[in-house]
Amino acid sequence: MPQILIVEDDTLLVESLCDMVSRAGFQVAEAVDSGEAALDFVEHSVPDVAILDIDLAGQIDGVETAERLAEFNIPIVYMIGATDDHTLSRVVRTEASGFVSKPFEFEQLQMAIEIALQCRVREQHAAMQQETLSQIINEVNHAIIMTDDSGHITYLNRHAAKLTGCPAPTALHRHLNDVLLAVDTEILPACPVAEVLEQRTPLNLHNLRVRNAKTGHVVTLDAGSAAVPIGEKHQRHAVALILRSDADDHLYISETVRLGEYLCSVVGELPRAYCKEDQISVIVHAGDLELDIALAFPAGMIVNALVADAIAHGRPERRGEIKVDFNIRNDGMGDLFINDGGVGLHPTEPQAYSKALPLVQQLVEEIGASLSVRHDAATIFEITFPVMAPVTA
Repeated sequence: MPQILIVEDDTLLVESLCDMVSRAGFQVAEAVDSGEAALDFVEHSVPDVAILDIDLAGQIDGVETAERLAEFNIPIVYMIGATDDHTLSRVVRTEASGFVSKPFEFEQLQMAIEIALQCRVREQHAAMQQETLSQIINEVNHAIIMTDDSGHITYLNRHAAKLTGCPAPTALHRHLNDVLLAVDTEILPACPVAEVLEQRTPLNLHNLRVRNAKTGHVVTLDAGSAAVPIGEKHQRHAVALILRSDADDHLYISETVRLGEYLCSVVGELPRAYCKEDQISVIVHAGDLELDIALAFPAGMIVNALVADAIAHGRPERRGEIKVDFNIRNDGMGDLFINDGGVGLHPTEPQAYSKALPLVQQLVEEIGASLSVRHDAATIFEITFPVMAPVTA
């Protein structure tokens, strides 16, 4: 049940708020009367949402309290009375998840809390997807660098760090030209990011020679190397550089992943992220099987997308167990099953897995797999793909 922190110094209003929160189906984690007390509380217990009066008495007001609660990624619902323009401008800058104006009705508060919870779920899911994607990019068998629209580096995987001789902590936020030391200025323009974003087309980096800042060695990039604009179709806001070379064979370290443990880490917290840990559980069965990292990470993304979609878009009243099973057949093919236990939407419903399937189908193609879906009391996805040299621990 979602936990709600109430921060209000009006005793009568606190009693009313506690009653409203309980009627709405949530649990009051704590009710405190100052910003200082709220910050003390979240040091040992982080609520799902905080309802906060902007006109708190004490050394720190409601707006400053919200700014400091944001460090704990707690969605804020403000209670706002009569106030001045300066305070309102401060409120807006804190990017609160919701507002209610005093006096307010039960339905208004309930809706504000539900919207804040949905914001929290989306942010947590996006963070988990980003972490999974980062893990995958880090293991891709090519050097990858990502920049913002001004050319400053926002991400580079371990292969890019080895290719350039510049580790991630040193490279992040530096300009691309200071990290990717190009020998051939006729191939790489002075402002490559600006050119790629302006032209909205990839920049071919084949035959570009790059000097390693640590060793001084020069590597020539192979065909397929490019700087690619990313973002919305009509609003490209970043650039990804994919750098292929013969050095990839030396940079790449073949590894295996214990798939059961990995999948548990990918999907184990999803019910809690969607505030449904009391309704839905996720069970993973993969034994001690290990899988090459080049297959394990796409498999993890497939499972993450399907399980998250089932939990996020299933009917609120549904309860059940989502099962993820993986086994390797005698013919060297791997079978990955995701059974939603009836939790997700029926495939005949228009929105059923509409968010997950495009990504899943793309990943299935990338690993040379086949995908089948069947439905009885539950929806079952079966992904079959060739497994390279399976190993048991």
